[in-house]
Amino acid sequence: MSEKKTSKPKTIFEKPIWTYYEDRKKSINILQELDVVEKVLQEMWFSCNIISEIMNNRILNSSTELFISTYFMRNITYLYSAYESARIGNTMPSYNLQRTVLETIIKGYVFVVDEDIADRCYITTASYLKQNDKYRDILIKKILQKNRLEPMFIQSSKKILNNKIMDSDKIGLIRNINQYSKFKDNLDILYINKLKDGWEKLYGQICKPAHPSVDGAMSDLLLNMNKTKECIEVILILSYMNMFMFLEVFYNDATPVLKIMFKDQFKIIHETLKQVPLFIPNIQVQNNKLNLKNEDYTMI
Repeated sequence: MSEKKTSKPKTIFEKPIWTYYEDRKKSINILQELDVVEKVLQEMWFSCNIISEIMNNRILNSSTELFISTYFMRNITYLYSAYESARIGNTMPSYNLQRTVLETIIKGYVFVVDEDIADRCYITTASYLKQNDKYRDILIKKILQKNRLEPMFIQSSKKILNNKIMDSDKIGLIRNINQYSKFKDNLDILYINKLKDGWEKLYGQICKPAHPSVDGAMSDLLLNMNKTKECIEVILILSYMNMFMFLEVFYNDATPVLKIMFKDQFKIIHETLKQVPLFIPNIQVQNNKLNLKNEDYTMI
């Protein structure tokens, strides 16, 4: 009697990676939030046409305006990439991209409530720009007119205008603005109490994939629908915040069409999540500097 051959156990690595992820996509299709995310990302993408017209028809008045307009558009590409990763169940890479968006939005609000910080960061950025940059000299001259910054930044600004900035100057500028590069320090500028604790907790969760740790390293190989759903919901929260941040700075410039477009997306996100994300700075002195002092999109 011949010995019965035992079949070798199959693993996920025995079929091509694209078919593996196509199978996962079919499972994830049941999530109702997918259509919402695609709609929101698509509308944000289309809004860039209107925003480009706004930018082309006016001169940027401040460092804050330049940073926020740039952050808004860059965040869309990061959110779309985060969505595509979540769409196939790869939540860890998705959270890594979401981390960048969250850091950008929080820093954006720091620039909104304190333009001097935005100016310091812009001077540092401008020290690396080419001579023919569209806005460089315009914004540097506006910053000099305010005459509010430390001597180091004033002197460096003049060197930039004269194209005499040195590498040693650039190093000094970078060292000075490092204090604004830490997420928790930026939270301290904007938030207190439970709201601050909540953002610290979320940030801690989405930071895990960014570090070279074995903790959870293989978790994405097993499809977890609950984690995927949570990941999609965070993308919606960040999309809400991204649009709100833009309106905070450009509310008076936004066309009625753009406001309606954003307002419709706010409503869709609200109805999907059953809540409005809380992110407007709650330190009173900072809140007083805002145009949109709460998250109520119905007032837009």
